[in-house]
Amino acid sequence: VDLEAVTPAGVFALATPFCDATRIDMPGRLSHDGRHVAFASDRNGEPQIWVADRDGSGLRSVSGLADGFENAGSWSPDGRFVAVSGAVHGNTDIFVVSVEGGSSRRLTEAPAIDSDPEWSGDGRWIYYTSNASGRSEIWKVPAAGGTPVRLTTGGGFEPRESSDGRVIYFVEAGARNGLGVAADR
Repeated sequence: VDLEAVTPAGVFALATPFCDATRIDMPGRLSHDGRHVAFASDRNGEPQIWVADRDGSGLRSVSGLADGFENAGSWSPDGRFVAVSGAVHGNTDIFVVSVEGGSSRRLTEAPAIDSDPEWSGDGRWIYYTSNASGRSEIWKVPAAGGTPVRLTTGGGFEPRESSDGRVIYFVEAGARNGLGVAADR
């Protein structure tokens, strides 16, 4: 959508299809520099993560989990990787894929639903939502692999790091259903 092509009534006048397909495309994420988009699609018959330039050129598949489904999460700060959630054999985990393609690297393996990965600004952590504790909470795992750490105890999902890297904002899941803040990152 061209954000500058607005009619006097405030309606966006120019919308152009992006990497048009006849199959299902899931919403994607822009790279930090705004030059590339990562998104999930089954455009070739198998669920995969795809990367393209902002204008839709340079389209390429960068991953594919056998018998699985993937959703694009967020880009690494250096733009070389995308954190994704993928369901394989009934278990949803967090993976990292190279934008150059190749095998996905699994970061979580608990019998839980791990989703909505968000890369930290310093590239060291990937924050995500997991129900490993019995309810939706915010967790983090080292981007290089390692032991996951639970950050919340009162529920939460959709973690996002502040621009200065000092706090994690998330949507609270519970009685209040509002915005929460986790200062211990």
